[in-house]
Amino acid sequence: MSSDIQYTRMELLRLKNRLILARKGYSLLKRKLDVLISHLFELIKKFKEKQAEVDRLIKNSKNIAKVVSEEYTYAELEAIAKYNAIDYSMDISYRNVMGVRIPKITLNRNDRAPYYPFLKSVSLGALVMQNRELINILIDLTEITASLKYILKEIKKTKRRVNSLQYVIIPKIERDIELIRQKLEEMERENFVKLKSLKKDEI
Repeated sequence: MSSDIQYTRMELLRLKNRLILARKGYSLLKRKLDVLISHLFELIKKFKEKQAEVDRLIKNSKNIAKVVSEEYTYAELEAIAKYNAIDYSMDISYRNVMGVRIPKITLNRNDRAPYYPFLKSVSLGALVMQNRELINILIDLTEITASLKYILKEIKKTKRRVNSLQYVIIPKIERDIELIRQKLEEMERENFVKLKSLKKDEI
């Protein structure tokens, strides 16, 4: 029997109110955990899709680059890369998912059409456009990776709190309530016996 429990009706009422709050807290945190886990699976699916796109684009770019390297000299390719250089900047904003700040990366750039100072090449045009597309997908992949990190961290934190409420806090409050109930009933029986004995003595 716990020695730090006050066996009073006021303490019983306080613990009942605390139990209500603990159960509400557990319910809210469990709902939050379910939403976060659902969001985690969505992010994992997106990550796999984006990674597959990156792999496809890199493979295609390598194949096209072989063709382009046969059409142009290294010096010509350097000049073309210089002409097709683009100015860009990145903005990072955040959105809220169940109390977790998820990053949103926006790439700002001047996507002008590829320019060729030498003979125009279909292969070279395809290579430039594919590499630009690759940059976009790599930005998406970076955003998803960061989101996964934050979501996983919050899932671990929330899971610890859910388990603490479910297996430690709520069971302890329930045990304390039951102990106080039993003690109060015992005290009532004792008082009843005392009163009955006093009445007999008076008679």
